[in-house]
Amino acid sequence: MTMKKFADKKIIFAAAFVFLAAILFLPGAASAATPHDVTISGPLDVYAHAYGNSDDGTTPINADLDGNTLNIDSGGHVFNNAIGAYGEFNNGDSVWYVTGNTINVNSGGTVDKDATGGYAFGYYNNATASNNTANIFGAVSVGVVGGYAYVNSSYTATANNNTVVIDGGLVGGGVYGGSANGNFGSGAASRNEVIIKNNAAVNDFVYGGRAQGDTGATADDNTVTIDGGTITGDVMGGYVSGNGNNFAPVQADNNTVNISGGTLNGNVYGGFVEDGAGSAKGNTITISGSPAFNSVSIISGGGLGSGGSDDVFTGNTLNLRTPITVGNVQNFEFYNFYLPAAFTAGDTMLIVSGTGYGAHLSDGGSGRSTVNVGIAGSAAPLKKGDRVTLIDASASDTGIDTSPANTVSSGTQGVTMKYKFALLNDSYKLYADVTEASLSEESKALSEGRAANLAAVTAGGDLIADAGMKSGFAASRELNAYTFGAISYNSSRYDTGSHADGGTFSVLAGLARNRAVKYGAFTYGGFIEAGWGNYDAYNSFTNASDVRGSGDANYYGAGLSFRMDYGGDEKGHFYNDAAVRFGKSSNDYESGDLRDANGNAATYETDSGYYGAHLTLGYMKNLSDGANLNLYTRILWTHLNGDDTTLSTGDPVSFDGADSWRWRTGLRYYASPKNGARFYAGAAYEYEYEFGGGVDATAYGLPIDAPSLEGGTAIG
Repeated sequence: MTMKKFADKKIIFAAAFVFLAAILFLPGAASAATPHDVTISGPLDVYAHAYGNSDDGTTPINADLDGNTLNIDSGGHVFNNAIGAYGEFNNGDSVWYVTGNTINVNSGGTVDKDATGGYAFGYYNNATASNNTANIFGAVSVGVVGGYAYVNSSYTATANNNTVVIDGGLVGGGVYGGSANGNFGSGAASRNEVIIKNNAAVNDFVYGGRAQGDTGATADDNTVTIDGGTITGDVMGGYVSGNGNNFAPVQADNNTVNISGGTLNGNVYGGFVEDGAGSAKGNTITISGSPAFNSVSIISGGGLGSGGSDDVFTGNTLNLRTPITVGNVQNFEFYNFYLPAAFTAGDTMLIVSGTGYGAHLSDGGSGRSTVNVGIAGSAAPLKKGDRVTLIDASASDTGIDTSPANTVSSGTQGVTMKYKFALLNDSYKLYADVTEASLSEESKALSEGRAANLAAVTAGGDLIADAGMKSGFAASRELNAYTFGAISYNSSRYDTGSHADGGTFSVLAGLARNRAVKYGAFTYGGFIEAGWGNYDAYNSFTNASDVRGSGDANYYGAGLSFRMDYGGDEKGHFYNDAAVRFGKSSNDYESGDLRDANGNAATYETDSGYYGAHLTLGYMKNLSDGANLNLYTRILWTHLNGDDTTLSTGDPVSFDGADSWRWRTGLRYYASPKNGARFYAGAAYEYEYEFGGGVDATAYGLPIDAPSLEGGTAIG
């Protein structure tokens, strides 16, 4: 048989029944094989792969097969196995790597046997298949493997970080994210992933990672994600076997199975020990959305085959976020029930109906399961005295085997509601009765963001009352009518019971006009304003963890300003000034310390109208050499309209309208003008009042503890 070397990056096969030993015969002149992109668009009777062999010189010692892609397009039909890259290594003095290769079986493409992203075969040395991918949109008659490693000696086969995606495709056999088989040696499969979605169909089992080895095997940290499709066989995050050696050390730990849709007709295991002495611990199964299970399906954190032994209970977790019916649940140290939005008092989360099975809250010995309860933020809140059924095993043969390890569970709804549940069970049902329901202390942190928003808007009121009024007055007195403007940056700490540090950059621009009137000079004008601020809020609680939040608060608006300077004498004169303003403010808040039972951080956005005013009474005393002393007292008021929002965690929060009432009195000394410049210095005292409440809000209709802005401040 003649091998051909192809230098082309893309080769199209459209002829019928072409027979070749290999699609690519990779050159051995470089230290690593050159990547190729191959596309098949017609029938091909071939064992199709990018190929390398260290013994025959097609690939050098210490080389890798990496970066190759095999595409089987619509109309493409491979009558044999199809592999992105296949490497054999026989020298016994190095590790063989097949890495970063891809097979794409596209819609309309067909493979009659296995489809594999990368295959590493070592006769007398280690073999590694890593970072390979198999994407299946078409049909594969047998199995699909992201990366496969095999050794036929006392070495190690390793399959790491490989991926399989079945997206609407049809697979007649099993699916492995990564598979490692150590025949006479050991196998290790870790961090591999299988993703199944849309209308995919798998007519056999699904393994995130599978490892076999006569001398030992590990399948850790693998993931299976099922979002749609139909799976006929069992689903396992990690699978290990001692190849019939019941004394081989094996473990299938810390694997993850996520199921949010599809139809599953087999069993589901986080980790599975077929034979050997080892464990299936720390595995997690999360079920959400709307999947359908067979009424006899087993959901198990860890599983044992006929020859397996050791711990398949410790650290295994079931996160149940949607009601389901299955045949049996077992081998979970932790049951976490997250009641979904449509769930109400009296509903049931988990129905167990298997013949010969039931619900297991123990490891079969002295170890018992811990049960936790949480509620989706968007759900209707429960009240004291409500009961929910967590497990109903009435239709099963064996019922519930024992009571949980805990009799009380504390839970949250979103980030604002907290509950205490009494856990009660009989022989067939496990209940959670609400004994306490209230808002959490930490919910106050949400209002800190609102208080910071109000503080940012008041900074605009300070600008027009101070620099804005002086700028408009000075410009209009010089030229009768003139444009004016002012800018400021306000950096402050607001003590609200906890505190918020904020800074706001404010600008305004306007037009002022001056007129002589009977009692003096009257100045009036209009202006537009804007401000951009950010803040960090810090909250400490007596019975809860500290919460930090941050956000951005902006405003845009307009207003009118007025000033009356009364006729006086050489000693000085009285004056009044005032302004009214209105506009809109936006606020974005987030806190990584406020998280719901699903781990989602709390964020919200509000858009609120604002309006406000100020009124000043002052006396401008004339000093020698053109200097002045300004004595004044001022009232400033700002109102921020209320707004309803929904947190990212689903909690409904309503912010009431909030008011800032401040009284300020002070003095300012203006030095004599020199070279066109005039310097000033001053001091004032300001007190913030609360008339009728602070920054009030509710969550689920219950009042949130309100932060207070009341207090005094010295201003230099």
